[in-house]
Amino acid sequence: MNNKKRFFIIAAVSVLLCAGLVAAAAFNVDAILRKFSPELYLGYMAVNTMEKIEQEKEMIKEATPEIRSLSDSHMMTLVLDTEKHKLKLTEDYNDDKPSVVFNGDYNGTAFEGYINNSETAVSLPDLLNVYFTFSTPNFGDEYIEGGGNELFPIGIPKGLDLTLPSDNDGDIIKKSELINIGKTLADGAEITHDEGDDYFLLLKSENVKRAFKMLADSIKGGVGFSELNSRISSVSGISLENDILNAAVSAVEGADWGDTLAVEYTQQKNYISRIKADIKTGESVTSVLLEGRGARLLEDYTVSVMSETNGSKIGVEFNENGSRMFKNEEKEDKKELKIIFGGEELLRLSSEMRFDKSNTSADGKISVKSSLDEDFGLSANIRAVPADGGRGDDAWERGVKLNADGFTVNGKETAGGLSAEIYDISNMQINEREKFPFKDLKLGSLNELSELIKGVK
Repeated sequence: MNNKKRFFIIAAVSVLLCAGLVAAAAFNVDAILRKFSPELYLGYMAVNTMEKIEQEKEMIKEATPEIRSLSDSHMMTLVLDTEKHKLKLTEDYNDDKPSVVFNGDYNGTAFEGYINNSETAVSLPDLLNVYFTFSTPNFGDEYIEGGGNELFPIGIPKGLDLTLPSDNDGDIIKKSELINIGKTLADGAEITHDEGDDYFLLLKSENVKRAFKMLADSIKGGVGFSELNSRISSVSGISLENDILNAAVSAVEGADWGDTLAVEYTQQKNYISRIKADIKTGESVTSVLLEGRGARLLEDYTVSVMSETNGSKIGVEFNENGSRMFKNEEKEDKKELKIIFGGEELLRLSSEMRFDKSNTSADGKISVKSSLDEDFGLSANIRAVPADGGRGDDAWERGVKLNADGFTVNGKETAGGLSAEIYDISNMQINEREKFPFKDLKLGSLNELSELIKGVK
């Protein structure tokens, strides 16, 4: 064998060996990084997991019709017809400058008014040509304290917040913030692995405390959190921010776990599908769980933060189940939010919706249960179709017709039903506040005016 031939053979073998090593390294890149650089490995897993979620979100978006929502500018008509109550309402909502102008009839009494995120005004033109004004966030309290439930035919629950809906397309946590949290956690971390897809991550306790505070701040600053917190607080009296997030941060900051904290996680392919940690703080144990149970992360999953002290629990759990409306599959989606406080299920909100294969109709059910009022419960069946009966990708966005029936209140069926139509806005109503002689009249003044009004009748 001449030298030239020998050189080419050696070169070919070297290339093959190098290619094999590169392929092996690429194939086992997570194992290599996990062993020699846990920080880099965790960053690699975090990026892969986020990319997986983004891909699935795009799949969901492609398979789900764009439905006109109450956070878009719209014109809505609503009719409620039951044995006790009859309501007809029309409203125009402007999302450029969040505000609503409305008018209608409730049990034979005409009303009109407007709402913005600072002020709500209501007029009963057949009774008195005056707009009664309220604080929008504190509408329920001001209405009741002013005697509205006694004077007006419409009863309002205490704590009702009329803050207008907003477009909450943003993520709960921004990707950049999540990466920074991951870097903080990964600093000096160690990873152990026995067998299968389950691993243990040993984190420095001081890093966990810093990262948990960063996570809570990110959630509180996220799009839609303030609105969600306000609405849940108005119904339950429990603040997600003060009673749960801030309390959890204080507990974590004051915890004594020693030098390290163990976190379980499951690696599925090249991303993380489950994270679980039990954090002991004095007599309390806080369990944090993020778990995807299906082939896709956004198919069936649970997010839960629960703290237990002497058998009493407090926390939040969110479950989503179903095929999440992926193409060529059953278009079904179930959601459930539970708030646990003092060891009891304080509030449960649940919904389920099913779209037909051609995206031309949808039906489902919504329900609310609360332990605040004994045996309180509300549920209804829902059916929706594109408002103009049309087909195509933009049929639902042009408008929606909605019917609700099968109402149950505290376990008892209620006769009647509700229908609504939501369209793209046109010729928006203008509130007529300026036509009345009094621009401001607080509802508290009604105690003095009620006798006068009765006398006018």
